[in-house]
Amino acid sequence: MVTNPDERFTMLSGDGTSALVLDRAGARSADAIVAALPSMAENLEVCRVVAERFQVETLVAIAEDAVAERELKSAGADVLLAPAALASLLRNRLEQASSILEGVGLQGGELIQITLHHTSPAIDQPLRQFAPQGWTVAAVYRHSELIIPNGNTVLAEGDQLLLIGYPGYLQTVAEYLRVGRTRFPLPFGTDMAVIDLGGDVAEAISEAREFGRAAALPAIGVHSALHQPDGAEEDSSPLVLWHPLEGDAEGTLATLFDRRGIGCICAALPKRSRAGSHRALRRAIEAPQRLLLLARNGVAPDRVVAVIAPELGSPSTMDTALDVAQLFDVPLTVLIVRPPAWMRDSDVDSDVPRWAQCVADRRRHEFSAVMREGNVLRETQRLLKRGDLLVLGRQPHHPRKNMLRPDVLVQLAFTSTCSSLCVPHRHVIA
Repeated sequence: MVTNPDERFTMLSGDGTSALVLDRAGARSADAIVAALPSMAENLEVCRVVAERFQVETLVAIAEDAVAERELKSAGADVLLAPAALASLLRNRLEQASSILEGVGLQGGELIQITLHHTSPAIDQPLRQFAPQGWTVAAVYRHSELIIPNGNTVLAEGDQLLLIGYPGYLQTVAEYLRVGRTRFPLPFGTDMAVIDLGGDVAEAISEAREFGRAAALPAIGVHSALHQPDGAEEDSSPLVLWHPLEGDAEGTLATLFDRRGIGCICAALPKRSRAGSHRALRRAIEAPQRLLLLARNGVAPDRVVAVIAPELGSPSTMDTALDVAQLFDVPLTVLIVRPPAWMRDSDVDSDVPRWAQCVADRRRHEFSAVMREGNVLRETQRLLKRGDLLVLGRQPHHPRKNMLRPDVLVQLAFTSTCSSLCVPHRHVIA
């Protein structure tokens, strides 16, 4: 044992996982114990010994990755993820545009201050456009003046925003607002779920896992009437968490859409599913609140196809298509379908819509454009190949459908032979 000359701390050499050594170090009277040993196994043992032998008000453990974080939390410790903490310190030091308060409230990262870059999707947008859930803008600073924000507050380049929200994903939300940098399934949420609607659940899980691996998601929740298969790969990434369906599938689907944090729902559909066979699913496609993936590939996409037509396509659709193309490093094709010449107005653009090109320019991502005339459903099906991912979204102000005017988005989602991703036209950051 060595006592520092200034008597502020004492160093004791010994096995940190030993109850005897911890007792000699004063664990019985300690206000807090920090487990910061080199390996997760050692830190887990420290947490176990402390929980069994000592009454300590605060137990903190250092984790190197998400797996260790989950294990240490299950042992009763407050966990500090070392890479995230180091990244926050470095970013605060190197980058004046963002500042994170660690250790405030329940855990670190509940308060973040950012400065809006010129590429931010929040510029010139009212705050109500983002329908925040689980986070909010607490203050806006503009030209050294404080603005108390409300839903009508329109943001500008250079604005400083003070964000407050739940720990775990607030930092990712902040990056989206700051520069437009997203990580699937943001900006609609941070988690992914699979729901069994009578299809091939294993195939849907396989496809959801491809998205999860690419986006570095720690886990995917599977809601199914089936039991977890014997010998399931519990250690594969992302982890699959099985949940039995409570009630009918339609009720569970509605519950998942309302659950905070879920950004994408992957639906396992029967091979010959009709547009009217699932009322809740049809409603979810018509006006999605989260990303909705109709899984048919079972694997990662070879190409992303986004459709722009008189009633299809929006900046949110284009953003998501770019996200997925970057996520899997695959090409993006934008299909632009226009009515025949005799049906359209003379002032309709014959080229890529300006808003679509602006989104791609902001994201610094190229795409190939395919121009077609005629029926949207027919032209889309002609272009698609097995292994594509079809990204669909509705224009913000589309006419209401009736029996004589079928919903093209719903028809495409149900009849496509490849997987389809339905995108809300509003930014709902949950």
